[in-house]
Amino acid sequence: MSRTPFDEFSKSLFEVLLTQAGQVNLNREVSGESRWIDVYFSPNPGYEPDPSLGLLGQLALTPCLFEPFRNPPSPAEIRSCILKNLLVQAELERQTKQDNSDTRPARLWVLTPTLSKRVLNQFGAQPAREWPAGVYSLAEGLQTGMVVLHHLPLEPETLWLRLLGRGKVQKRAVEEVIQLPEGSRKRQDALRLLIGWKIQVEISGTTEEREAMMPLLQAYLEWEQKTKLEGKQEGKQEGRQEGRQEGEVGLILRQLQRKIGQPTSTQVSQIQGMSIDQLETLGEALLDFTTAEDLTQWLNNLA
Repeated sequence: MSRTPFDEFSKSLFEVLLTQAGQVNLNREVSGESRWIDVYFSPNPGYEPDPSLGLLGQLALTPCLFEPFRNPPSPAEIRSCILKNLLVQAELERQTKQDNSDTRPARLWVLTPTLSKRVLNQFGAQPAREWPAGVYSLAEGLQTGMVVLHHLPLEPETLWLRLLGRGKVQKRAVEEVIQLPEGSRKRQDALRLLIGWKIQVEISGTTEEREAMMPLLQAYLEWEQKTKLEGKQEGKQEGRQEGRQEGEVGLILRQLQRKIGQPTSTQVSQIQGMSIDQLETLGEALLDFTTAEDLTQWLNNLA
């Protein structure tokens, strides 16, 4: 499975938003040939949708598969998603027979920034009457819906899904997150994920992704200053320690990018797993780096 910055961000977003509502299973494997579901969600018994989740909470009323795409999926990719859903349906039906239970069918939601009319027509997708504009349904027996994120109305109810859009749509959603009440837990969680993604985008993102992250600049600077202040009170709160570690990682990745070029994904993972002391040591050592090989050698010595 490829793990792009968007892949990690989208899965983490579903995890933090839905974890109180039910069980969130990331990268769930399905039977048969090796296939993986990006996000599988099973609501808690008696789950009532959280109004603050808006449309996302409504989509998650039943067990569901979320397959978010950064770019419009091809017909083959959509068929692959539908196949995974059919395999999950078969698993649930077998479980129902074995347990003599009344398991609700899972529904697939394909999330895409845009999708051509030709592809929508190819799958017989029709605007879903019970949902806002931008939500389409396939034949009932397929238990599949498509959400075209750039067609969603610009309303608070669609905010969390529009965060997965592209360009102006995502930029607008980021601005709306920043404007949420400062005491909002969802604002805090979303900003934490967005700031983490911003760091990755600065290293390997596209121009479009960097522009979408521009509204985060002030929030990022405030967060960075806050983590530095918290670092002076190290040990008082575990959360503060984590914040300082994230800040150090972001700073070092930016310094390495300017000094020797973009680190590999493996090296980024190694750096993200370092302790504060190790990060500070690396921060001093990288001042003498002149090539990417210097970083590789330093990491090998650390191991």
